[in-house]
Amino acid sequence: MKRARFWVAGMVALGGALSLALSRAVLPGAATTLPAPNDTAITSRSIAFFEGRLAQDPGNFMIAGQLVARYMLRFQVSANLADVRRAESLAWSVLPLVSDTGGAYARLGAVYLTQHKFAAAYDAARRGVAWNPANQGALGVLFDAAVATGRYAVAESTLTKLRPGRLPYQFRAAHMLSMQGRMDGAYHALDHACVQLARAAARPQALAWCLTELAKIQLAREGEGEAAAAALYRQALQVQPGYRAGIEGLADLAFARGDWREARELFGRIAVDAHPDLYLRLAEVHRALGEPAVAERFERQFLAVARALDAEALYAHPLALYYASSPVTIDTALAIARRDV
Repeated sequence: MKRARFWVAGMVALGGALSLALSRAVLPGAATTLPAPNDTAITSRSIAFFEGRLAQDPGNFMIAGQLVARYMLRFQVSANLADVRRAESLAWSVLPLVSDTGGAYARLGAVYLTQHKFAAAYDAARRGVAWNPANQGALGVLFDAAVATGRYAVAESTLTKLRPGRLPYQFRAAHMLSMQGRMDGAYHALDHACVQLARAAARPQALAWCLTELAKIQLAREGEGEAAAAALYRQALQVQPGYRAGIEGLADLAFARGDWREARELFGRIAVDAHPDLYLRLAEVHRALGEPAVAERFERQFLAVARALDAEALYAHPLALYYASSPVTIDTALAIARRDV
């Protein structure tokens, strides 16, 4: 389930990177957003520009749609939760006004997936498919949400309705094969998709995501190993320097082989509140380095984020595992896990 959920988040990022959806929204009080220092300047300037335009013309569906996609793109780079919350507000506002209702529900479902609101994403996707059974965006989100909520029969059925040969189908077919343990088939399906992305001159973020997912599959293939996976992670970082998932992949490899100093350096580069599970990884690393006080500080950082108001749905998995590590808090871990399921 953990891999399925991280894959879902990546698919949402890819969707934003491959296309900028259009929508219509009413946004009272929309304010101009200044460029974020840790984000690509182009995306932030674009957001600032469109927010300014939306403030002048709140009912412009094209502007609202551009903003939804751009906020999602920036979230994948800067990991600022304010971006995805703004995207949700925009996507929700679209529903009463847009003519493409199926597409609007697909967009909302994708934003829910990013926040790990899987039940809400599943409901939104089903509504989108009900409006338009052939809408590929809604079907894709339905597949992702079905996987995330353990509805594997629904996911398999939905996969047959996606158009074969197209990238959204290939990505999800590869994921289904990997869930079935057919790693060679999954690798070749995803490798073909990555080649298509490269030939199509897709956004670097999209190709980098594909390569990092390919690395994870490569690591699990029989006869393959760390060196092959590391090469793919480095290739992703060449495509998009600083790509978080590529850095995390290399950090995980360093962690697995006990290279604590490299793991500390790599995890430290990407640890932010939007990904508090990395604070736990850093805690483990510092404990292995004989620095218990630093480890405890990172654990406190994790708990401050994961136990915040309305945060449990997003961070339930690492929070439950953290509490399960101690017999004193095992009941709390079980309660969180049951709510998450």
